[in-house]
Amino acid sequence: MLSKEVQAQRLLGTLVPFVTSAAASKDGERKRLVLVDAMTDAQVSEMYTMICSAAAAGQGFGVDEYTKEEDFRRDIADGYRFAIMDKNSGQLLAAFILAVSKYSRGCHVADPFIIVRDDQRGQGLGTLCLDLCVDMAARLGFQGMYVDTFSNNRAMIRVIESFPGFRQVGCLPMGGLMTDGQVVGTVIYYKDLRSDSQEWTSVVDS
Repeated sequence: MLSKEVQAQRLLGTLVPFVTSAAASKDGERKRLVLVDAMTDAQVSEMYTMICSAAAAGQGFGVDEYTKEEDFRRDIADGYRFAIMDKNSGQLLAAFILAVSKYSRGCHVADPFIIVRDDQRGQGLGTLCLDLCVDMAARLGFQGMYVDTFSNNRAMIRVIESFPGFRQVGCLPMGGLMTDGQVVGTVIYYKDLRSDSQEWTSVVDS
């Protein structure tokens, strides 16, 4: 019998690879082309390094959230793993993982991990990641999505609140530990995916 990890990666193979763009300018002109594909094992390690870098900078991840790569790998083992790469160079620019949500007792609600390389922030990649998370979660049969972020992560909060359908449903007073010892809260958002599985297909270029 195939493991859940192998089953997940086989299903993922029916959705990727494809090429899309990271952003659009004000006049509607398409910008940087990126390749979206299944994450390789080496890219999982690269994503872990990116998360550690973000945690050290106090950006989106707690300093003690993943102290070892094996802990991170264990946490995402059953998730659907996506890499976003520069179409020409193949450099990993961002990554996201769709896992079964820790806020639901069933298996029909997704919980995304999103990370953007620190030198690639501010270029629309975070918005693209969330856009793709919603699209892919619907395609994979998830019925809803919880997204949580630290209360001091204003950039991610702006991205989430700019998307239609997400609503804030909770706040945890103790969300994560920063490098300076400060404890910050977690803000939780939810989006119902049961009625809009076709709404998000436009993020995938044919």
